[in-house]
Amino acid sequence: MYNFKNPSRPIALFFPPGKGREFVEDIRELLEELKVRIPKAFEGEEFEAKKRSVLKELQEEVNRLMEALNREAELLGFALKRTPTGFINVPLIDGREMTQEEFNALPPEKKKELEARSLELHERTMQVMKEVQKLERETRAKMKRLERELCVFVIGGLFKDLKEKYIDLPKVVAFLEDMMEDVVDHLHDFLATAEGEEAPKKHHPSFDRYRVNLLVDNSRLQGAPVVFESNPTYYNLVGKLEYEQRMGFLVTDFTKIKAGAIHRANGGYLILNVTDVLRNFGAWDALKRVLKTGEIRIENIAEHVGLIPMSGLVPEPIPVKVKVLLIGSPLIYHLLSIFDEDFKKLFKIKVDFDIDMERNEENVRDVCAFISSYCREEGLLHCDKTALAALIDYSSELAEDQKKLTTRFSEIIPILVEADAWARMDGSRYITATHVKRAIEEKNYRENKYEERLKEMFARDQIIVETDGKRVGQINGLAIINLGDYTFGKPSRITATVHLGQRGVVNIERESRMSGKIHDKGVMILSNYMASRYAKDFPLTLSASICFEQLYEGVEGDSASAAELYALLSAISEIPLRQ
Repeated sequence: MYNFKNPSRPIALFFPPGKGREFVEDIRELLEELKVRIPKAFEGEEFEAKKRSVLKELQEEVNRLMEALNREAELLGFALKRTPTGFINVPLIDGREMTQEEFNALPPEKKKELEARSLELHERTMQVMKEVQKLERETRAKMKRLERELCVFVIGGLFKDLKEKYIDLPKVVAFLEDMMEDVVDHLHDFLATAEGEEAPKKHHPSFDRYRVNLLVDNSRLQGAPVVFESNPTYYNLVGKLEYEQRMGFLVTDFTKIKAGAIHRANGGYLILNVTDVLRNFGAWDALKRVLKTGEIRIENIAEHVGLIPMSGLVPEPIPVKVKVLLIGSPLIYHLLSIFDEDFKKLFKIKVDFDIDMERNEENVRDVCAFISSYCREEGLLHCDKTALAALIDYSSELAEDQKKLTTRFSEIIPILVEADAWARMDGSRYITATHVKRAIEEKNYRENKYEERLKEMFARDQIIVETDGKRVGQINGLAIINLGDYTFGKPSRITATVHLGQRGVVNIERESRMSGKIHDKGVMILSNYMASRYAKDFPLTLSASICFEQLYEGVEGDSASAAELYALLSAISEIPLRQ
């Protein structure tokens, strides 16, 4: 709101939910009523009569003083003549004005006498003029008091009603009192600004200060606000001052103050992605400053980096009480805990969310309830029991555990939406398991190009995997390939060769730098197992190598350790393994 006592410091008013919108409408209606009532009152006959009476009193007093002055002038032998620059003294002779020739013909002694009497009259005239000016000032003051009294009488009832309405909000009542005083001080803004104009202007520049800038409107909110800010920049968090270009200059006022996410979440909860906050310059420091001080200051970010501030406005700080929930990875939490000493002081509670949950009756019911709620909110067809069962199974598939359900609902929703599309194409009233399975199949088809290419290479014997017979030092393993949204298995042939030597077990993938740390560890454990089992009394005179054939993208993990051991033992013992 406009600060009538200090315009450079706009004030903040607080209302119960819904009352702010009501106050905006009340002030708008009040202003419209003032535009009508004030001109009408000043056009009334009663005011005009009082105005004429005051002016008449002034004129009578001025006439009295001028008559007395004219008599004194005649006694001194002069006539007063009014000119644009004031009064001049004209000497008289035989009751008429003396000409310049007659004055020049006077003896020097007579001229001196006339000049002395003229000076005396001039001083008396100046005294009278001062008295006239004093009377005019007093009359203007009377007129101003008369106008103010009439204005207060006309608008007092309007403001009284509003003050009674908001009697429980002392700061609002104080604002209304200041506004009423300002209206009285600027009542001529409400009057016709040009002679002959029938009504005041539709909009006068001074009316802008009576506008209400509603920063946050919670009139339709039930309960505490919950705000998720997807783009937590400095200005999106703490608000900003917008500027307007006028005559080549950037200007602003209190109506251009815009709320930030913290304003909207005040009294409730603000949810932020901590990575997004850290990426935006100034946002993290601004958030911490609000939580430390318990108030929001709308400031230009230039003031925090040593640049010249662009605005002379300093809005009143707004007290804030908000719970901030930061979403982020364990790594970000760990780094902030180490490098930001304020982090743990301001964010005391840490919650680890799991990516899956137990597949029990309660959780299955909750997942079904979520699916039903989402269908209702997004206007999708509802699922029958077979579709729900198929989605539950798909949730377990995403969790990679038959006894678990995924909590990554964002991966279930696309399947549900696509199943809805297939159901509508079939003219079905409900989504069924058939539609769900088709949606899953279509998703896999769009993402399995690499898998199809591998199958083609197997069919053409470009990748060789034997699945029958027996072989010495050879076994088949299954490599899991994760493409992000799609995971599949690729058979790989694992071979082991042995010969006399002292090198022990050699991991060919490691030697070629195609092996990950976990796989290297598994091979080392395998090597030490061989030594602990077969070389307790004598060292092994053995050199062996293990290799994943035709695997060019690298290998990681230790799940193939058993298969590698079987291949190695087969190579040593020359006992063949079933393929």
